Amino acid sequence: MKETTKSTAKKKISPKKEKPGVQTITSMFKKQYEAKKISSASDASSSSTKEGDRDVYITHIQKASEYFSPKGRTAKPLNRLSLRRNRTKENNAILVPSISTESTLHSTGMAEAEIDQTETCSQWNTECSIKSPKNEALDKSVKKETQTFLSASSSENTSKKICSPRKRKSSQKDNINSNKKVKTIQDENFKDTKGNTDSRENKPDSISMNKSELRKIEDCKEEPTQSHQYVVTENSNSAVSDVGLPEEEEIVFRTPYYLENFRTIISDVLSYEDNAKLFNDEDRKFIDIFKELTEPAQKLYIRLFGRKWKWLTQQQIKYPGIQDNLSDVFMELVDKGFLMNENDLDDLEKALNLLSAPDLKSFAKTYHLTSVTNKKEIIPSLLKKCKGNTIGSMFKVAGHNPHQTMLKRVKKLLGLCVCLSEAPRFVFVRMLMLFSLTDTILDDDNANAGQSQLFRMLQVNIGETIYPTFTVSKVTQIFKDRDSVLRFSEACLLEADLWSRLERNNFEAAYSVYLEAQERVLELKKDKAIANYDKTIPDFLRPFTAFSVYTRILNQGVELLQRRKDYQGAVSLLRKLLGQRVYCVDYRGHWWERLALNYDAHLKNSEKAMEAVESGLKDSSVTAGRRLALYQRAEKICTAPRSKFKDRLKKLPDESVKPTPEVCIEGTVLSDNMPGMRYKFIMADPDGDEDKLTFCGVEELVMEHYKNNGYPEGLHAEGSIMSNLFGLFFWDVIFMDVPDVFHSAYQTHPLDLYSTLFYSNRQSAIDLRLEEIKTATVEELHKMMAAVWEAHFGEMCTGVNWERFLGLSHAQGLASCIGGRRLSLMLERLVKNPRHTRSGFPDLTLWNPQTGALKICEVKGPNDRLSHKQILWIDYLVSVEVDAEVCYVKAVGSKKLKSSN
Repeated sequence: MKETTKSTAKKKISPKKEKPGVQTITSMFKKQYEAKKISSASDASSSSTKEGDRDVYITHIQKASEYFSPKGRTAKPLNRLSLRRNRTKENNAILVPSISTESTLHSTGMAEAEIDQTETCSQWNTECSIKSPKNEALDKSVKKETQTFLSASSSENTSKKICSPRKRKSSQKDNINSNKKVKTIQDENFKDTKGNTDSRENKPDSISMNKSELRKIEDCKEEPTQSHQYVVTENSNSAVSDVGLPEEEEIVFRTPYYLENFRTIISDVLSYEDNAKLFNDEDRKFIDIFKELTEPAQKLYIRLFGRKWKWLTQQQIKYPGIQDNLSDVFMELVDKGFLMNENDLDDLEKALNLLSAPDLKSFAKTYHLTSVTNKKEIIPSLLKKCKGNTIGSMFKVAGHNPHQTMLKRVKKLLGLCVCLSEAPRFVFVRMLMLFSLTDTILDDDNANAGQSQLFRMLQVNIGETIYPTFTVSKVTQIFKDRDSVLRFSEACLLEADLWSRLERNNFEAAYSVYLEAQERVLELKKDKAIANYDKTIPDFLRPFTAFSVYTRILNQGVELLQRRKDYQGAVSLLRKLLGQRVYCVDYRGHWWERLALNYDAHLKNSEKAMEAVESGLKDSSVTAGRRLALYQRAEKICTAPRSKFKDRLKKLPDESVKPTPEVCIEGTVLSDNMPGMRYKFIMADPDGDEDKLTFCGVEELVMEHYKNNGYPEGLHAEGSIMSNLFGLFFWDVIFMDVPDVFHSAYQTHPLDLYSTLFYSNRQSAIDLRLEEIKTATVEELHKMMAAVWEAHFGEMCTGVNWERFLGLSHAQGLASCIGGRRLSLMLERLVKNPRHTRSGFPDLTLWNPQTGALKICEVKGPNDRLSHKQILWIDYLVSVEVDAEVCYVKAVGSKKLKSSN
């Protein structure tokens, strides 16, 4: 079934505005009392204003979904009261429109705004007191009316009264501001009593308010609703005036981002009909239990879910924002089966690792281990003690087990310790995986697993991260049943384990992972229906199958076998990988190249090596870079002395390229360069000051050389230049509606971007755009770039770095120098095969906006050589009449330079 939704990411280019302050309802009404009312023309002339005053008026009460929920998702309403400040030309009085039924202040909302009625009323009266004796009568009148209003509201909210732990930070400011002049409030429909009229006309620092206004507010009260919170937002860039609005307070939400977004993930995954069959009754039971947990229990579980999956002591779990004492929360999660406690801890080594270093040393002393002080040495020594003979074990005392005895003592020392239960955790891991396939996080060693995904959703909600707008269209069902999801999840966990061990250079442990993957593949091959179903899936969706993941592990197994010098085993594995054409087809060129290398260099079998080369060149899946590598391997074999394969070279397709243009410059190098380290060069001061020297890399040295030779503009960005231009000219093509390429609203590129289907799925649109670029004038190129830049600046897109260029004009200057025809040809090579042409582009792109000159240069330092992809890019650039070359830098020591002078 086709499921189609719209991505909800919104554009946000403008700089961040001043953070809004949080105000209670009472202090908001205080502002209305203290504000200056717009009077008629006769009254306005008599009112005095202050230069620092600003206008404040209630614009509306808007309903915002809980925690910035994306559009289209149901959530509990959150009432947000907006205030806006605005200056008038005549004076800085404050407008307070009459409060309508639509913008009513709910009594429940006051409770949720955390007002302590009695305390606030007292504070309000104190802060609003007027020093002038003439205004004391009026002040008492206002106090009486205010207390009447608050007491009426309080009678309905006694049971819901909340004493806020977050005290108003502006109380000190309010006390200071109470001595300042406070303006009156006036409206055309407002009529005062006679006594107050004289006071208002003669003294601008008096307060007045119509009883009908208070009565009107009380009459507008609606029935209590669920959890409303009123927030005052500021739309002013100037400093906060004397009304006492806090500058530093932020909007406070009762539901934290990780809980709200975790709930969103659950609801979104279960909302798709195809996902229903991917969870059985046991899985749904865990989901239902989670929904029934108390909010503190849900918060704590998600926090622990985002941490590394391991045992933790109670001292290692501190979340004051959830609850100061988490003991009852731990108990709830243990009772519901979401947590294991110390009773389930049966691994002595894990228990010993939980002990702190001082506790472990003290514990070791009880076993007479005083010579070792390092934690890594103490634990093996204690484990060895358990395996040694004791008096009890010698006489075979019933029930005597040194291992269990030590474990019992350690757990007593540890106290409460917990760990997430595997079954419910794996259910939520699968949910995260289904929610965003492109960001599958299944690495147990990743401390941010899951948490980073929730945080990314928060960044989207608050506008820090902006994803492109596209259509999420799921046509093909990747996982046909629950077992297929389980197989894929288990394969991903094994692959994560492999990479974790490789990163730690633990090659023996990585080799054991490879062997386990081999066994799983043999087991999966018994069920031919699995592979048959995978063949029906588009090739850009096959990476999300278990067989594809295991194929990637076996690919790493080739490197592990070669490291173990098991070249025959590597050859055997490569032939098995090449024997199938369903999974990881893009790797075939690499496999043919490694097969030829192993036969030629390690097994010394030139005949087999030539057969591998010939077969690889006939394989249509082998790309240009790999074909060049295979052809060069054949040249090496056939041109070797006394080679018997000289005639076979002529029968191979010619994959050779023209010699690359070269230049050579000299650079002064530091004398302390270590073998294997990058060279550090010395660059002289442009003004000729011998005392000022700059240390730089080889690319910066060459860029300075070209800058002094007619290329004032330049970037050391390699392929980032082309990927940025590709995004600017093909944005709408990249994110156009194509079935199955967008499975999540949090994608930065279509799933087929790095497959051969990217071009074929959009061929007509791509060809049309290339033709438009080819025939475009410089002005038209600039307009095309400006349209995308202005509409999508800041949005996340793979390959696009909005900070790569200094600005739009900087990028347009480069496009002007390239020209429409050459730009079209350069982009054509990239767009037809992004996976294999995104790398290899030369290091430096240099241009001169004044002369229109363009140069693209690959920099090679001492002992560096071109890769096959770099050779092909330079060869292609030269063929389309782009000035491209290789600049070799010869390292020269300072002594040689002095002698030559």
